[in-house]
Formats: sequence, structure tokens, C-alpha cells
Amino acid sequence: MKNDRNGEIVEKNTIILEGSLTIQKIGELKETITQSLSDLSAIVIDHSAGEAFDFSYLQLLCSVRNTLKGKKIDLSIRPYNPLFKKLYNESGFDSTALATNLKLTKENSEERK
Repeated sequence: MKNDRNGEIVEKNTIILEGSLTIQKIGELKETITQSLSDLSAIVIDHSAGEAFDFSYLQLLCSVRNTLKGKKIDLSIRPYNPLFKKLYNESGFDSTALATNLKLTKENSEERK
């Protein structure tokens, strides 16, 4: 995982995650995300520079979304990354309910095609 920008908040509410977003780093990713949540009413996770993704990362996104929903904080994901999109589609997470829950829209998932 590249540490120079991971967890950096750019713009007003965007958290940059890059490098390996997998089980080996899931604890660090969770900490990075939760430390970035204070005083924000909406969060955007930008993982467009991710180099590897696995199911634990998808689970973390769902967990974060459920936690934030209780705090009335909106979560959006910038999903366009071919590796993430492939895992997302193959996992069944692209169902309408989960896509809506994670605010993954067709528009922003295809923004770089």
C-alpha cells in the first residue's frame, strides 16, 4: 500500500485509497477510513488508484456504509477501477440493492471508459 496519499482527504470530503486494498491491509484500511470520518456529513472514497482488491475490501465498504448510515453520513464510492469493477461484478455486489446502498451508479462507474 502506498502511504504517501492513503487516507489523505482531498477536496472537502474525499478519502484517497491506493495500492493493495486486500485482507493483508484491511485493519489499516479500516483505521484510515474511520479516522477520516470526523466532522464530515458526506464521504467519498476514491480507490481509482487501487492495485489489488479482494472480498474483504468489499465487506469493509459495506460495513462502513452501515456504520455511516446510522450516523446520517452519506458514503459514495468512486468505483472506476477495472480490477475493482471486475471483483464487484463477479461477487454479486452489483445487484441493485447493494449498488444503491454503496451509491455505485452506472454513471460514475463508467466515467473513465
